[in-house]
Amino acid sequence: MIRMMLKAALSALLVLCCGLALDARAGQVQTYLSLGDSIAFGETVFMNNPALGPYSDPSNGDRGFVAMYANFLASGYGYRPNVINLGVDGETSSSFSSGVGRVPPGPGFTDASLAELNTNYTGATPPTQAFLLGSTIASEAAAGHVISNVSISLGSNDLFALALTSKDPLADLPAALATFKSNYESLLTTIRASLPNANIDLIGSYNPFTATPSSPFAGLAAYAIPLLNQEISAVAGEFHANYIDLFDTPLTTDAASYTLILNQGDVHPYFDKGYAVIAAQMESVPEPSSMVLLTLGLGGLAGWSVASRRRRTDA
Repeated sequence: MIRMMLKAALSALLVLCCGLALDARAGQVQTYLSLGDSIAFGETVFMNNPALGPYSDPSNGDRGFVAMYANFLASGYGYRPNVINLGVDGETSSSFSSGVGRVPPGPGFTDASLAELNTNYTGATPPTQAFLLGSTIASEAAAGHVISNVSISLGSNDLFALALTSKDPLADLPAALATFKSNYESLLTTIRASLPNANIDLIGSYNPFTATPSSPFAGLAAYAIPLLNQEISAVAGEFHANYIDLFDTPLTTDAASYTLILNQGDVHPYFDKGYAVIAAQMESVPEPSSMVLLTLGLGGLAGWSVASRRRRTDA
């Protein structure tokens, strides 16, 4: 009898925990916020080509892995969350706060014109991504919305900036990684202070140059990207976030098929095929809130079971 009661209680607890984790704030609009660089923005090629459909610019960024992950979240929430994408092409961990020093994909782009590709940036002078992050958190709270999910893709352009400006990139790499880590930790500190319960995904970097070993970037990328990912993974642990590994995926191991690297060196994912890899990696990681609720619940249930056995023994 006790065993049957325990099994029923466990089943009920699992349903309760999963339901709470999927939508702990029933009745409130959930928002998914994407931050970072061109990968976060869902970029493919830097041109306004209507034939590319959802990948043409300007865009609000509800595309790429962001759109796919929002669709995945919909299966849990029962509705598609509100999507706000603040990603900016060429963004580095430093330009995130300063708005200066974005890595242009080619001639003719400026810091401002790169931001203006994202229709969430308005006004004569586009704000920095850091400023827009703060104002978005405030406006969503004022509207009664809950920013439940945040994804961040930053770091690759820090390495590109190093490769383009340094006379000795390998010698200057430790300093560049230290700057990245400092900027990244500052960003996560801000987000955690404002959104302590948000599920945060920190997206690592892949290496598209495995398909073009003769590229001048190939050598630095092979050495530097794993080190960058180590920093991202370490920060993820520090801030109770999820590290999303892209290095051990087809974006690296089959870059010729899953990125646009053979298209004049474009490092971006190959449209939906490439971005689906990122979304799948995010979907495979359980939200920390689910695991915490489940652990606490199972712990309580285990305590109840022990107490029950003791009462029967004493009797």
